Amino acid sequence: MSNLKTQILIQALARRLTRARVLKSEDAWEKLYRELQDAMTRAWDDNMRNAAAAALDHLRELDQSHFTEEDAQLIHETLENRVGVVAMIAALYGPLLNLTEAFYRTGIQEVVATRGVDVSFRHLDQNAINITQRANLYWVGNSWNTYTDKLLRQSLTDYFKQGYSRQQLIERLANDFAGLTERGHHYWNLLADHIATRTREIGRIDAYTSAQIKYIQIRAHLDARTSDVCRKMHGKIIPVERLVAQRDAYLKAASERDMETAKQVWHMWKESDDLSQLDVPGEKLPTNTVMPPYHFRCRTISVVYFR
Repeated sequence: MSNLKTQILIQALARRLTRARVLKSEDAWEKLYRELQDAMTRAWDDNMRNAAAAALDHLRELDQSHFTEEDAQLIHETLENRVGVVAMIAALYGPLLNLTEAFYRTGIQEVVATRGVDVSFRHLDQNAINITQRANLYWVGNSWNTYTDKLLRQSLTDYFKQGYSRQQLIERLANDFAGLTERGHHYWNLLADHIATRTREIGRIDAYTSAQIKYIQIRAHLDARTSDVCRKMHGKIIPVERLVAQRDAYLKAASERDMETAKQVWHMWKESDDLSQLDVPGEKLPTNTVMPPYHFRCRTISVVYFR
């Protein structure tokens, strides 16, 4: 059997196992979410460990008695090769593709399980899944620009300004990298949560349209942690066609790799934003604020609503 056929067979088996896992587990989303969290933090830990080892090797080869700006740039490039865009995408490529489809299917199954919903899926919107997979890979790679680069560059700048000797820097870097790695867990857990909730919601919309559902209702998890945004959105009844329009705008931007537009058409709210824009019926909500998640760490979902 050729390598290509073998790869296709392996991918097909992986998808089949993923489907079985989603269909059989009542708490599928939570288990898949933990799996994505583990994959992301494990990839981060492994790559940071390799980055630290490579950086220390470079430091041991330096001739200068003190750390220079040129040395800092060299170390920065070494770190980018281990935890930059290409490295993190490569580390998470397989798990993220499989889990994206699993989250999508979970969203569908949650809608199908709703009493009164009658729908039979002959095929998924594979194009939507493919675009969502590529978008999720982009957000993983973008970690370098939004988080890692600033984190590491600040440390290297501090080392340079403090005039460490080579031996002092080796000792400091070895100690600091453990802390930097731990700090990164918060970022990757946040990203895992966001990818999981967003992908599940895109799957829900596939189910709504296939089942010819006309309206959904927003359901927030109401407790002391509930954001003001979600309190305002809770209970709103929204036409499914509005969710479809927002989803399509996001997928179009993502397919064109226009990620700035993708962020604009699916707005992530902050408590400092003007929330009075949400004091309207579901039919009049801003076009970029129809389907959850509405912010990072959002627990709000959409559910079927029968009029």
